[in-house]
Amino acid sequence: MKKKIVLFGIIFSLFLSTCGKRESDKPATKSPVRASNSVRQKRPHGGRERAVVSMPVEVAYVVRKDMKDYIVASTTLEALREVEVFAKTSGLVTSLFVEEGDRVKAGDTLLIIDDREARLNLKKARIAYREARNAKERSEQMKSRNLISDEEYESTQLSFQRAETELESARLAFEYTRVKAPISGYIIERMVELGGMVTTGKALFRLGEFNPLRARVYIPEKELSKVKIGQDAILSIESEPGKLFHGRVELISTVVDPSSGTFKVTIRVDSAEGILRPGMFAGVRIVVDEHSGTLAVPKQAIIYEGDKRFIYVVHGGIAKKVEVETGFSDEGYVEVVGELNEGEPVVVAGQNNLASGMKVEVVNSSHQDSL
Repeated sequence: MKKKIVLFGIIFSLFLSTCGKRESDKPATKSPVRASNSVRQKRPHGGRERAVVSMPVEVAYVVRKDMKDYIVASTTLEALREVEVFAKTSGLVTSLFVEEGDRVKAGDTLLIIDDREARLNLKKARIAYREARNAKERSEQMKSRNLISDEEYESTQLSFQRAETELESARLAFEYTRVKAPISGYIIERMVELGGMVTTGKALFRLGEFNPLRARVYIPEKELSKVKIGQDAILSIESEPGKLFHGRVELISTVVDPSSGTFKVTIRVDSAEGILRPGMFAGVRIVVDEHSGTLAVPKQAIIYEGDKRFIYVVHGGIAKKVEVETGFSDEGYVEVVGELNEGEPVVVAGQNNLASGMKVEVVNSSHQDSL
């Protein structure tokens, strides 16, 4: 019996020593490393400390600015005045003075049509006019001395008038061989070649006046009461990103198109810089209302929850959720009404996982020093 007890004790000792060796062979576990933006807080009543992580966010400031309400549309720019120049006589083009894109003034000669026949006719008409004028003067002298009859005198007067009319007609025919610009502007299109044959009524050129330009937009009928003559309009074009151009409402159609339910608004656009051209596609915003000096925040600050709008305001490193109402907006800002003050920092990035009362750390360097 004693031998069994001794043997059992030896086996039990060996078992304990083996377990102790296995535990000592395990690697030591490391304590988890907390983020650098975490803080240690003590539990109440002497409890253990717990780590509170600060949410990294970016902020911007509440500003005051003038906010405008727009009616947005798009259109293609048109020349304010655009005309076609037609031939008033027939013949070969002997001289051509302009090309497409050239700037011309009203009265500038654009081309010359063969004028040899017209020049000869003008010369003959001048000679006939001088003869008729001399005959008229002689008849007047003779009439004063009663040397000719009334019939002869009247015939001489009529001959002079006929010669005068024929001279004017010859001059006009000669002028028709000189094709001149009816307006100042640019040559949009040339439809004739040097040496080509033109006939009376043939279109030769298309001219356009580029400053100012005209933009015609079509606005929904429900917006009719908002649009007034003289309202400002802001235009943008793809070829000049970030650059804005200004115009003014000039005409408002008096009828609504029943097929589309829209009415036409014509905008006069200043193009003195020479950047805008007819045919360019432009985005148009007509300013129909304005709030001056209102509070505004970047659009990224707004959180949408159903039909409500919220903003996170940062004070003392703590985020506070504030409900707001939004108003007019532009490219980057939106008007807000709520418990906000000018200059308050609001969260514009990182608010998706944020809750009111959470500690935050501002990470955009331009704002850190002021918070």
